[in-house]
Amino acid sequence: MNHKSIGKYISIIYRQQQIIINKKLKKYNIGSGQYMFLLVINRHEGLSQKDLSKMLDIDKATTARAIKKLIELNFIKRKKDKDDKRIFRLFMDDKGKKLMPEIEKTLKEITKISKKGLKTKEINELFRLLDVVMNNNKSHIDK
Repeated sequence: MNHKSIGKYISIIYRQQQIIINKKLKKYNIGSGQYMFLLVINRHEGLSQKDLSKMLDIDKATTARAIKKLIELNFIKRKKDKDDKRIFRLFMDDKGKKLMPEIEKTLKEITKISKKGLKTKEINELFRLLDVVMNNNKSHIDK
């Protein structure tokens, strides 16, 4: 019987990629904990903090901390919703917009590193299998 843990491998790969991201983005004072928020806000400007949390499947407190840091660094800005003053909308600031090509370049580099030595067919099969594992876990969580 094979006792290798899928979760262990995924966790190690994830941590390795986060280390690379942290090294590449350190000079901008952001790391693996913030870049994903910038990616989503850049693609969906004007979304609410609540929607951002849902899209990333991250709790509201973690989102609030990341947003606070990104605002302090002038990468994003928060504006009150014109119709509902309780809601804040998130937008990229100029400094954040200028950083996006660097983030996207870093993510492409990581993808290239991770796929090295794999054929296209193998990569497609890997993603198919990971989707199966992810959906298996999700269906168990949703019970």
